[in-house]
Amino acid sequence: MQSRGALLSLLLMIGLYSFFATRGSIVKRFLTFIVVGLLITATNIGLSYVTSIYISSETTTVLDLNKGQSYAETDSSVAKKNGELHLIETTPSGRTYIWKNAIKMGSTKPIFGYGVRNVPDYYTEYFSKFEIQNSLIGGNFHNIFVTIFVSSGVLGLVSFLLVLAYVIKRFLTYLIVSKKNTDKLIMILFFGILFGQLFESQIMYSTNFINIIFWLAIGYGLVVCKRDEGVRYQEVTDVNEIQEMELGIMEYIHEVCQKIGVKYFLAYGSLIGAVRHQGFIPWDDDMDICMLREDYEKLQDYLIANPDERYEVMSYKNNLNYVYPFMKVQDNHTYLLEEDVRIDSNMGIYVDIFPVDGYEDDVEFKNKMTKLIKKRQLSCYTFKGITNTKSVLNSLLRYVSVIIFYFTNTNKYVAQIEELAKSRKVSDYEQVDYLIYKDMNKPVWRREWLEQATTGTFEGKEFTIPKNYHEILTSDYGDYMQLPPVEQRVSHHDFKLWKIVKRSK
Repeated sequence: MQSRGALLSLLLMIGLYSFFATRGSIVKRFLTFIVVGLLITATNIGLSYVTSIYISSETTTVLDLNKGQSYAETDSSVAKKNGELHLIETTPSGRTYIWKNAIKMGSTKPIFGYGVRNVPDYYTEYFSKFEIQNSLIGGNFHNIFVTIFVSSGVLGLVSFLLVLAYVIKRFLTYLIVSKKNTDKLIMILFFGILFGQLFESQIMYSTNFINIIFWLAIGYGLVVCKRDEGVRYQEVTDVNEIQEMELGIMEYIHEVCQKIGVKYFLAYGSLIGAVRHQGFIPWDDDMDICMLREDYEKLQDYLIANPDERYEVMSYKNNLNYVYPFMKVQDNHTYLLEEDVRIDSNMGIYVDIFPVDGYEDDVEFKNKMTKLIKKRQLSCYTFKGITNTKSVLNSLLRYVSVIIFYFTNTNKYVAQIEELAKSRKVSDYEQVDYLIYKDMNKPVWRREWLEQATTGTFEGKEFTIPKNYHEILTSDYGDYMQLPPVEQRVSHHDFKLWKIVKRSK
């Protein structure tokens, strides 16, 4: 039989993960827990059944815990010997039997207990010689609550329960308050260690390895809680507030580019915003810039080598969990959770920075890039992120592919995409573009359009835009000065954003 304590600990961790770390409605999270829990339990029972069948097919030595005797069990002797067993085993190793006798033992000295060193001297009054030799090694009653009650009485047990209640309260508060899944996973692991050892091992009055791990988990868990106890997250939904945050990031990028002598351009919706609105498109909630590859690499290297306390570069080069083949600069005073992406990069609100490389109409290159992009998406996207709303069959095929690619290395695909794009040196081509894009047949730019820069007004700030912005925007959008229909004036990003509103001193 597999350890039931370990099984219960695993189910607890699955439950905590389902309710605190997964996304979706409460009903969806509950169903996730039920399904996964049933699968784990069924697997455990199945393994136990197969093991018992295997053992029953052989001659096995059976121990009578009450009598301290052993005998050989064969198919012909099973029924006879079963009647001689006095121990009704409702838990592994006869623990229910041990607990009952231990509680009787502790009840004779209920206030202060027997004392740790004195407990073994009284074993013979409550347990057989065989049980003492095989099941009570080191004063272990296979239940920390019973062990403390016998050794230290009610006073010791109440003291331990108060400590345990305090630890559980701190851990649960952390799970509720924290928004970062990586932090939640650490705390869920601590819960698993905490719960699993309460019934499995002797974690008091000894210096064994499990004891050390148990108290280290509690100690480090409390350190984590203390470290972040002043951190509180407030959800941000107002588009104007999001735009203000992004504007702050953009000002930082502008200052760094000026400092190290590299050139950037507002791009895509941000370029339309600068030209048409002299700021953000009112309903837009992101900022995009682009850079020729050489300047892009210089900026990336500088930002990685010279980190800022608040504004941090996110790249596959400095974050193994980062899933995009272009860098972002994020605000560390925020936390952003993308609904379409499975892997949590611990990212805040950001500005996208796209590299521009040389372009030519090369079918072999397009096919190679498209395959890498699809592999990257399948390795990091959620089912929601790859759902095809027009085809159920296509969606099912994508779901299967996501499962197949679940354990692949997204960072590897991102690096391969980057290296493939960098192979197209800008100076070797008349046309340029952001090559890392799912639609390889979109309009492209002429290199000369990005050779000269000017300044554009954006929310009262001066940022760099291409001098040939008209040609670029016309190529990408046609009549870019024409406002879209009212029903299309919505954000296309699917994320949740929180800002840190309080920090401990």
